Amino acid sequence: KLSDGESIVAIMNAIGYDFAAPGNHEFDYGMKQFLNLVPLMNYGPYSANIVDLRTGKLLLPPYKIIQVEDKKIAFVGATTPESLNSSSPTHFQDDKGNFIYGFSEDDTGEALYKAIQKYVNEARSKGADYVFLVSHLGVNGATPRWSSPVVAAKTRGITGIIDGHSHEQFENWHLLNKDGMETFIAQTGTKLQTVGKIVIKPDGTITQELIRNVARKDPQIKSLVNKELGTYAAMLEKVVAKSTVTLYSDDPVKGERIVRQRECSLADFMADAFRAVLNTDAAVINGGAVRKNLPPGNISYNSLIEAFPFENMCVVIETSGQSILDALELGASKYPEENGGLLQVSGIRYTIDAT
Repeated sequence: KLSDGESIVAIMNAIGYDFAAPGNHEFDYGMKQFLNLVPLMNYGPYSANIVDLRTGKLLLPPYKIIQVEDKKIAFVGATTPESLNSSSPTHFQDDKGNFIYGFSEDDTGEALYKAIQKYVNEARSKGADYVFLVSHLGVNGATPRWSSPVVAAKTRGITGIIDGHSHEQFENWHLLNKDGMETFIAQTGTKLQTVGKIVIKPDGTITQELIRNVARKDPQIKSLVNKELGTYAAMLEKVVAKSTVTLYSDDPVKGERIVRQRECSLADFMADAFRAVLNTDAAVINGGAVRKNLPPGNISYNSLIEAFPFENMCVVIETSGQSILDALELGASKYPEENGGLLQVSGIRYTIDAT
């Protein structure tokens, strides 16, 4: 956050990544900053479906082919069209509010399938023996027509999908593509819970596994991380508040995330703070913006950043009660499923009737 992404790019370059596809949070600092970072990335990024609407051309290269011994392995990138909303829509608009970037989005999903299929075919035509879709699409909680299982079913020629976005862990999940051929989807969770390992054997069989308890530490990478952290250490360690209770966004007993399903104390506190600072009758904050638990005691600036990591802008508006009700109902529309759009509130009380 403090380096607008530059620190992470430097670390990923040092680790030696070969390929990356952008997800919705790559745009959290705005498209201008994202495009400033792209030339610094040794690993891409790649996406088959991000379009500059002013030219009709792809914003990024769609795929990369790597020669491994006698085989050509292609990686095609894909980015969820949900980025238009899960990141700030203004990031993709000009100063008049017109969208100048798109994600091959439509009401059917066909635009996304077509975009991905085009470059899968192109990679195959260049001799790729295997084609992997490296995607930030998601499964549970993702928009169904843009989810990785549906993309797999609506396309052909994809060996497997290395997916993200929904922060799940699964391996050896096989399903049928448009030709009735098997493909697989793999996800490693979030925050290095696991590392995914895919092995292509000489006879062409493919295995996948999730490796847990990864313990290897590279001293050069560790030194670089410490250097980046040290740049901001004084600011991050500064105590800015004190709490006598736990402020939680996860269930304090079970440890499960609840901020996208029901009320929690950390989100209550944040909404109360917004209402107080902005001097409004009510305040709302979406559950997807709130992370972490804050234990009792001193709260540092770093803890606040971890709890509220996005550069969301506060906006004061005068609106009707009906508009507020509509917003609350939209936020609760997926209940009891998780929804990052669930509204946590201050100055408002509401009950969700699941029937």
